[in-house]
Amino acid sequence: MIMDLASTLFGVMASAYALAIIIPLALRSNYTLSIRAGLSFVFIASLSQLILSSTIMIRGSSACLYGYFCIDSFSALFLAVIGLAGLSISLYGMEYMEIYKGLGGAWAYSLMVSLFLSSMAMLCISDNLLLFLFFWEVMTLTSIVLIGWEYGEKHVVRATKQYLYTMLLLNSFPLILGVSMLWAGYGTLQLSSLEKIIDDRSPAWLLSIIMFYIAFTAKAGLYPLHFWLPDAHPAAPSNISSLLSGVMIKMGVYGLFGVMLRYLHPPVILYYLLLVQALLSIFWGSIKAVGENHAKRLLAYSSVSQIGYILVPLSLSAITLGFDRVLSALLLAAGLAYLFAHSIFKTLLFLTSGCYIYVYGSAGLDDVANIGAVSRTAMISIIVGSLSLAGLPPLLGYIAKLSIYASILRGASPLYSVIAAMVIALSPLTLLYSVKYMAPALRLVEKKVVRGRIGYPMRAGMLVPVVLLVVFGLYSIFGLFTSISMRFYGVAGNASVEAGLIHIISPYGYYFPLIVFASIGLGLLLGYIDRGKDVVTSRVWTTGYIIPPDKHLIRPSHLYIEFSRIFEPLTGFSHEVYECLVWRIPSKIVYSGIASRITRFFGGLNTWFAAKARGLAEKYSGIREFKLDELAGSSVVAAVRVFGNMARLIIVSPIALFTIALLILSVIILVILLFWWV
Repeated sequence: MIMDLASTLFGVMASAYALAIIIPLALRSNYTLSIRAGLSFVFIASLSQLILSSTIMIRGSSACLYGYFCIDSFSALFLAVIGLAGLSISLYGMEYMEIYKGLGGAWAYSLMVSLFLSSMAMLCISDNLLLFLFFWEVMTLTSIVLIGWEYGEKHVVRATKQYLYTMLLLNSFPLILGVSMLWAGYGTLQLSSLEKIIDDRSPAWLLSIIMFYIAFTAKAGLYPLHFWLPDAHPAAPSNISSLLSGVMIKMGVYGLFGVMLRYLHPPVILYYLLLVQALLSIFWGSIKAVGENHAKRLLAYSSVSQIGYILVPLSLSAITLGFDRVLSALLLAAGLAYLFAHSIFKTLLFLTSGCYIYVYGSAGLDDVANIGAVSRTAMISIIVGSLSLAGLPPLLGYIAKLSIYASILRGASPLYSVIAAMVIALSPLTLLYSVKYMAPALRLVEKKVVRGRIGYPMRAGMLVPVVLLVVFGLYSIFGLFTSISMRFYGVAGNASVEAGLIHIISPYGYYFPLIVFASIGLGLLLGYIDRGKDVVTSRVWTTGYIIPPDKHLIRPSHLYIEFSRIFEPLTGFSHEVYECLVWRIPSKIVYSGIASRITRFFGGLNTWFAAKARGLAEKYSGIREFKLDELAGSSVVAAVRVFGNMARLIIVSPIALFTIALLILSVIILVILLFWWV
């Protein structure tokens, strides 16, 4: 029964993603129609994907499809995250992408979004590392194109190049090398087979673990490999930014636990390192977000911080696994709960940042205000998303963050108490930048020039996560995550795990949100009844000078200035190191003459080979009996030219290097798959 249902829903999902590519191609002459048709099929694919994942999680079952794809509760959770984000951005993008109408490329956009979402879904359920690698590279390549969509802007080009170099050096190459080592060492890439035959003392195993760790932490945006993220997220269109932060960085988390921990059994010291990096990410992302005055950069640094909150309980879960499986399951459940919550509220917040751009033409927090006068839905979405990010009741972010504190405090070792104290101590920083992001929406007296009005598609796209944050906050779904974590670790019995957490958070986690929600409702009711009666208004006292009232307002850039100055030496030094390593040193190498000499050498070599091959072809071309040799000679000339030009491109352009590497990888993988299936 479950297999038939899973197979049907999987077929609907795959077909809808394919139609999201084909139908917009037929309508490419009409930009608006092409965009809306493509995103409509993305919506259908996301909905079927969400139904499939929910069925698997609720029933606690699993399904293997076509021998290469296996869906269990753990992978179904990530499918649900992708599906929910896909629902929101497909609705939202139908209207929002009109601001990019001048760039054209509606079919290309539908193609990239469909491939981006489908590749993430497929890599989460792939039982073979070769397929996993293939879909991972498709995800990377499509994200590069989507980040650089607004290619006429200099900051977008810079961010795209930076993301491309980072993914090439710290993502694609380590991942390819790691997969190659496992193939060479064990002769199979089937994950279920590797789990049984893995040898913890093998050099191939150790090298692959290191390479995978680098690739997955870089994709997750974990400190110190986070440097691409604050530039890439703001460069992309806002609905794509919501996918990058709400979904794509979670693929790094899936790699660390859904692939490495589950099948490759890395040494526990690696998860101590992951714990340290997660704590540093919380600290660094928070202080950088507090100092930001650009909405999307603030949210991007917030993602660096929040990925730390996700990975602290998950890394502790892996550390605890060897001696307390119940506590380990609780920690895993807390981390998965916060991963789920973060995907929803960060998707929502990036969509609201797109409202700023759509309405005011800017994402600077000082340049936007009083968005409630344009759209109450946008204002409510900003408030709900910000409060959920800050972890305030009665929203899902509160329950998820409280579960992190409760599960860590359940540990008996002093290490858990120290880590809990650190995480709790850093939490107020999240509240600071949440308030800063929310501040423009609450500046109700300031007027701004409006460039556009928010329509029903954008409102619908934001209402989906708003409703989920409220409903899941009032109705705790933590039991679902404990069930997933128990099945992941093979812990028998639900009672001990549930009791371990409820004993700590029951008075707060289950009743306090209801009390807060009732208080908010009572306040709104009283405010509606009163409706401003007996309110006396008067002019602002300006000491005798005629000063516009909006000049008295405190703007977001005025907030936390002294706090930012405290950390300015640290952030300034870090920025200088980053600029030197990422931009200045490579620029010096490129312009030093070394690259040009290498280019001239390959160019000369190419010319010499081409001349020799051309001479050979010309020598035989005059003799009728050797026309076949003439054809062969011409082919050699063409091949030499192609390879020579590729060599020159590889030296001169890292973009060409990355593209050629992906092309070759794709060809190799397709050839292997053909032989495999035959």
